[in-house]
Amino acid sequence: ISSGGSVRILTMRLTSPPGPRGGRLARGLVLELRRQGVRGSAGRIWSGKLAKLRKVKLGVWARNETRGYVFRISFPDTGIPAGPGLGDNRFQGTRVRSYLRWSSVPAKRRPRR
Repeated sequence: ISSGGSVRILTMRLTSPPGPRGGRLARGLVLELRRQGVRGSAGRIWSGKLAKLRKVKLGVWARNETRGYVFRISFPDTGIPAGPGLGDNRFQGTRVRSYLRWSSVPAKRRPRR
């Protein structure tokens, strides 16, 4: 970010149409966003269902600062479905699409004393 400031990610145009069995893939996928090089829980920025991701604040960055992030998507195993259209079988034939928009708001300058 060349100017520095408060940085965030916004989810744009998330589409997850239902498949033949009614499942919407965005409701089944789990996204974990981590800061690269930071271990443990301190590195976790956001974790949850992809369908719930809206806005994630990434903190205040200094001018020309760069950071690395890792986006990890997983599809949890819900066990053996009770039927052909139940459990994770309902997600067969589905898809998901989303765009992420990175934005920054310049940091407020403190008045000199």
